[in-house]
Amino acid sequence: MRRVWLQLLVSAALLLTGASAATPEPAHAAPRTIAAYGDSGVSSNAAGVAALAVDLGSDGYLGLGDYGYSAGPTAWKQQMAALLAGGCLCVRGNHDSNSAYTALYPGGALNWSTRVSGVRLIGIDTERSLWPGSGQWQWLVSALDAAAEPLKILVLHRQWWLGAAASHPGSEFPGDGAAMEGLLAEHGVDLVLAAHEHNYQRSVRGGITYIVAGTGGRGTDVIAGAAPGTVRTYRGRGPLMITLAETGITGRFHAYPGGGQIDSFTILAAAPSVGTVVYDDAPAAGWRNWSWGATVNLSATAPVYAGARSISFTATSAWAGLYLRTATPVPAGSVTLLRFAARATQAGQRYGVELRDESGGRLKSVLIDAYGGAPPASAWKVYQIPVTDLGAAGRAIGGVVIQERNGSAQPALYVDSISFIAADSASSRPVAPPALRTAWLAHPRTRAATRNWS
Repeated sequence: MRRVWLQLLVSAALLLTGASAATPEPAHAAPRTIAAYGDSGVSSNAAGVAALAVDLGSDGYLGLGDYGYSAGPTAWKQQMAALLAGGCLCVRGNHDSNSAYTALYPGGALNWSTRVSGVRLIGIDTERSLWPGSGQWQWLVSALDAAAEPLKILVLHRQWWLGAAASHPGSEFPGDGAAMEGLLAEHGVDLVLAAHEHNYQRSVRGGITYIVAGTGGRGTDVIAGAAPGTVRTYRGRGPLMITLAETGITGRFHAYPGGGQIDSFTILAAAPSVGTVVYDDAPAAGWRNWSWGATVNLSATAPVYAGARSISFTATSAWAGLYLRTATPVPAGSVTLLRFAARATQAGQRYGVELRDESGGRLKSVLIDAYGGAPPASAWKVYQIPVTDLGAAGRAIGGVVIQERNGSAQPALYVDSISFIAADSASSRPVAPPALRTAWLAHPRTRAATRNWS
């Protein structure tokens, strides 16, 4: 398991430095448990927290900033060696100015975005500006725009939500808290992890869970200035154990010493609201096979993404197409996404996707590589393509085509779980609460930014 985690970190680092990752995460990566906390320092308490995390099954470290303090990075890494052996994803804290900490950040970048076990993790640097319109704000917006995963976590050091009575109040955050919460709600972020305050606090607001876990071993801060929606607080030390899976995120906070569980929570991925099923173990009622230039098996028993059957599409000639057509068109405006799972037989297979109108006329074709990469041969990959990208804005849909795009015969491509996601799907991005969205959009620095927020 730790080897897989390390491969993911290498892939993330390569991605962030512009290189190609040789081992991208499979579409259905196994769940992974990691320890998340900050403010450790170098002491017997810090060593005890790290050892407890390993004993609890941690397969890596998600660092929330402030690591070695005056003891420096070398002593801190020695103390954390067993936990760091599983790999680390870290953000910078206000005590981490030493350049030797750079190796802890994916690709050496102070802000980063990567996928772990089907969950999108985005790290930001709270030692630089995050005001609307700043360079890092615009980077964060772009990273959130690109995050297609149903579950998203934002990782940082300085929080913005604790009141003035806290030892480290939210006023120390280098940006606008209301604007941040509006941005995160707009993009469907599920969990925000921070440290800086030396205690544990969990609050829930607007459907987002906010956690402070500055519990790595330094002296503890009295609980004060708790945020609205606070459901659990603890003055003490310990690791937050987070299990990541594409179906949900679970968290358990354990106290050190002793290991007793202080808090737990679960965040489930919203199931997409399917508007129209095209294929689920068999073509849905009314859908027919109109494929050309290929051998098509609509009842392949292996491999299968879901259920008991999948489609095997073997192109026997150039530009062959897997074409499923219906005499009852999908109504215009009723769906937003085409969703399907695909798995190749070998590397290098390339395919396009297009929709047809109710008369069979072509709308628009796109390469599926642009929506998460080419289909891997070792695992299934789930694709979600906006129907607007496929030319179906305001148009009824009468067919789905997946076409060979190498210009030659190809080995089998397996396709499964083809559907259109409804326009009112619960899996669509939630809209920020009006008050938050107003604060975010009306912020003078937002108005000054080059991005069009409307």
